[in-house]
Amino acid sequence: MDRTTVEEAPDLTALFPHKLPNRVTVTLQSGERLTSEIVSGPGSLETPMTDADFERKFRKVAAPHLSSHAQDDVIAFTYMLDRQPSYAALFGAMSPNSDERISING
Repeated sequence: MDRTTVEEAPDLTALFPHKLPNRVTVTLQSGERLTSEIVSGPGSLETPMTDADFERKFRKVAAPHLSSHAQDDVIAFTYMLDRQPSYAALFGAMSPNSDERISING
């Protein structure tokens, strides 16, 4: 990480909050510089994530911490979040190593 620098790019900052742009530049050992920029990535207003996108991302991040049953329960719970009387079951299911099944209301 001692070779990593972060710098604000005023031209990209000016696009915030309507866009969440990023630019990455990598300098190779040869001195060649490669740059990639994205102005609207997945999850932006221009390219919203689908339910399947959210579920895939959640499972990827949660897999090292939650059993597949807990992941299923969390996803089912959140799809009916507006009908839940409490978040306690959700927080319990998201505890590491929790295999306790949660009650889904709705």
